[in-house]
Amino acid sequence: MTMRDIGERLCLSTKSVETHRLHVREKLRLKTRPVLIKYTVRWAGTRELILVRLSIWRRFFQQSTG
Repeated sequence: MTMRDIGERLCLSTKSVETHRLHVREKLRLKTRPVLIKYTVRWAGTRELILVRLSIWRRFFQQSTG
């Protein structure tokens, strides 16, 4: 997805998207764009795994109490 695509989806200019990306990189102390992408993919995967585990736990808890 390009900066232009992201900007259109979020109703922001390409420059605003680039600035936000730069600020995120600075805040996370990530030096390059590929490192930011790698961090994002890992974060999203970890988040997804946590949500799946919570879903399984909720189903188990509902079955054992119901």
